Amino acid sequence: MVSEKFNVLSHDLVPEHKLLTEEEAVKVLEHLGVDRSKLPKIRKDDAAILALEQSFDENGNKVGPIKEGSVIKVVRKSKTAEEFVAYRLVIGGGEYKDRFAEKMNKWKVEGFDEGSS
Repeated sequence: MVSEKFNVLSHDLVPEHKLLTEEEAVKVLEHLGVDRSKLPKIRKDDAAILALEQSFDENGNKVGPIKEGSVIKVVRKSKTAEEFVAYRLVIGGGEYKDRFAEKMNKWKVEGFDEGSS
């Protein structure tokens, strides 16, 4: 069984995720010359976002709930460029998961088995 205290952000294969303040986000968007809608998206129920909400910032304050529309800085380690920085826009989460659960329940009622092909 996996420990409930496992932090996905501490895994070697997961890049660093940082919630930007609104001021930092505005500066980044101006520098990139884009608005929030042009950023790649990350769902609010993504494992990295859920872990980030439980983490602490550089001042020792708990990050807490992350709102839709927030900007996340993702820093990947790269052999050629040392670091690759990307930004993600936080969008809603759970709707897909709820619809998927509904579909799975419907399939079970209709006699479909998840394991069958």
